[in-house]
Amino acid sequence: MKIIICAMLLLISIKSIAQYPFEKNKAITYTKVTFRQGANKKDSSIMFFANYKNYRLELTGKWININQDRSKFLLFYKNKLIKTGWSYIDDSMLYQLEPLYIADINGDGLPDFKIAAINDGSGLAGSMVMKVFLFAQDKKHFKMISFGDFYGHSNKEYDFNNDGNYEILGQNYVSYKNHAYWSFDLYNYINGTLVNVSSKYGYPIMTPFLYSKVDYNVTKRIPKNRMKQFSLKLPDLYTSDK
Repeated sequence: MKIIICAMLLLISIKSIAQYPFEKNKAITYTKVTFRQGANKKDSSIMFFANYKNYRLELTGKWININQDRSKFLLFYKNKLIKTGWSYIDDSMLYQLEPLYIADINGDGLPDFKIAAINDGSGLAGSMVMKVFLFAQDKKHFKMISFGDFYGHSNKEYDFNNDGNYEILGQNYVSYKNHAYWSFDLYNYINGTLVNVSSKYGYPIMTPFLYSKVDYNVTKRIPKNRMKQFSLKLPDLYTSDK
């Protein structure tokens, strides 16, 4: 019995320190602000808001048309509206909002904002997440990018070359020879858009798809040159101001 218990503890210990390869790099440190629920005064629609210093970010569920349910975001600076836009975060996903993340993502010395909302579906769909980034040009001007992703360790950004511009991870579900894998790409925010920089760092990489995430290692079943065929120039559902 003691041997079995020791073996189990060892297995738990190994799992607890297991890492994807990109987790060896410097991870971004975010200030986090919880979104609070409220109501839009104009039409009583659902609204979530977060305040950070002189900024206020609001997300409001709105129907664009019968086939497209999105949320509208409004960014205020010192109570003055400075930016609006739409995201693929629908009404139900607003209840799955993570905290508002604030950090200098692209290394220009200005605070950027990141919104993440998990899909409320089941199975694989329940692992999906919509991400919205607002990159500061100055205190009153922001550029938006948004894309669909899968919720996992790619919810963080990592600085691969210590230049202060954190690489943004994209996590994609792919199938190869009847086996399922996670495929990870790398992007940088450059001149108002995302740029795929995977090849610069030997990416994309692919790991076995397991809900338990026991295996964090890059698969040996797929040659490195074959992994490149799964690289995405831009993540799924990508939109931007540009």
